[in-house]
Amino acid sequence: MAARNGDVDTMRRLLAVGVPVNEVVEFGGTALSQAAAANQVGSAAFLLDNGADINAVTAGGAPVIELAAEKGYEAVTQLLVDRGADLTRRDRVRPSASLLF
Repeated sequence: MAARNGDVDTMRRLLAVGVPVNEVVEFGGTALSQAAAANQVGSAAFLLDNGADINAVTAGGAPVIELAAEKGYEAVTQLLVDRGADLTRRDRVRPSASLLF
């Protein structure tokens, strides 16, 4: 919830008490997937700076970058591209993220 809401202070506190940055959370994704899907650039950058897996996939198989790209969230998508997201990775249902640009 903190990542989806852009609450970096709460994320900082959670990491400080040992919550894993890549823990699977609500809806089978990670905090980074929630930040990307909610267009939270600050949250996504913070999570990446703290070791979030840029190529994580949701329980449904969607790569983080597709969650942002399919919604047209250019800033988050560009952040993920700039940080090295795999543009060739495909989920089980949709085409690769590179086709969404």
